[in-house]
Amino acid sequence: MTTFLHQARTSFSAIGFQWASFWKTLTFIKVSRILLVLFLLFFPFQIRSMVYSSLFYASGEFDYYTSFFVYLSDIFFIGSFFCWSISLLKKENESKFTLGDPMLTFIFLAMLLMMVGNVFFVSEPQLHFFQTFRFVELFLLYLMVVNRVLKQEKIVLYLLFGMCFQAFIAVYQYALQSSIGLTFLGEAVATSSTLGVAKISTGSQTLLRAYGTLPQANVLGGFLFMGIIYAMALVKKYRWFILGVLWLLAMGLLFSFSRSAFFALIAGFLIYICVQNNKIVLRYIVLAASLLLFFIVIFNLENVVVNRFLFEDTASTQERTLYLKISKNMLFDQPLGVGLGGFTLAMQDYTTEKLTPWLYQPVHNIFILEANELGVVGGSLFFALFAYSFWQLLLLARKQKNPENRFAVALLLALLLGIAVIGCFDHYFVTIYQGQIMLFVYFGFVSSLLSSTRLPSKNS
Repeated sequence: MTTFLHQARTSFSAIGFQWASFWKTLTFIKVSRILLVLFLLFFPFQIRSMVYSSLFYASGEFDYYTSFFVYLSDIFFIGSFFCWSISLLKKENESKFTLGDPMLTFIFLAMLLMMVGNVFFVSEPQLHFFQTFRFVELFLLYLMVVNRVLKQEKIVLYLLFGMCFQAFIAVYQYALQSSIGLTFLGEAVATSSTLGVAKISTGSQTLLRAYGTLPQANVLGGFLFMGIIYAMALVKKYRWFILGVLWLLAMGLLFSFSRSAFFALIAGFLIYICVQNNKIVLRYIVLAASLLLFFIVIFNLENVVVNRFLFEDTASTQERTLYLKISKNMLFDQPLGVGLGGFTLAMQDYTTEKLTPWLYQPVHNIFILEANELGVVGGSLFFALFAYSFWQLLLLARKQKNPENRFAVALLLALLLGIAVIGCFDHYFVTIYQGQIMLFVYFGFVSSLLSSTRLPSKNS
């Protein structure tokens, strides 16, 4: 008995010593990284609390786009940024703080300055204020990516982990044709008969489009498109693992039935081929097409694909046309902008058609929407983010002799073109929390690359 007690005391002492050593070595930068990982893992989940909703109820129903939420992942991020800031003050990092590419950072700061200035002139200042706060948070995320608080490879790996989970849920949702019971993670409760949920009709039946735990099926599609491109960046290092990831992401993308995401993937693939100066290998195309056809046949998707991708969705086209007309009228009447989140508040004033509740949505084009809400100058600055990044990446691609660096630039160009394609047909990269995060993480990658491989001034 005495021996047992002695061994127990020794074991507890050893454990206590290990914990003491752990806490002694736990620096602020390590805590920041842990919290940033939690942020990257949790942001796809809609675990949130509404803190503000506009008093404007023209539709008679709740409007997501005139409300503001605080997410669980926001708490992780704020904690991560706070700890990182302290680590900078304590000089725990060997690397110095950087603003990244000067021009990209200047454009973001100019947009932020406009948002702060406009808060006094918009019709719904509280909503504009909360949306400006979100932009500040996203800008801080951009800075943390630029400063490589986490190595970029690790950021991509954690993003891919979350995307694979979303793709798995998407396959399960499509198989069940309903939600799978993950409401505690923010999954919406839906079936193919639920009103207001994205569905696809084959003529004889109506199928639920997969959405994971994200707000919309199209958001899932864009999420998985970016995941496929990010996975390509790691295929050489983690070949067999990444091949499995690509297969799962492609399945999830297929069941989202997101046309914009499919078009983005095609556009991204084409520019990747052009930048890499690679010849298109016919056997790879045949293999990819065969696998796609196999899954289409296995899941009886022939009619779905024909109806979704080869024929126009008349109702959807008419709605988008209506949004564009409203947007044009609004822009001519208020060239200085209606304020962040103000598009849906003001849209009934710019059409003679009586809008039904489900029509209260932002115009499905991120460049036009930013011009409507931030004004012509703010919209031009937002467009400049894409134009500048595209031009600088092209110059960098032409200059790169190292195959690995050229490969990275080609993937970033593929992502940029894909995001722009989606942005011309949907708005979630600037209106929905998960889309905003993916956009700012991407620009953080671009800014980091441009700042670390500066071109000569005559070519910049």
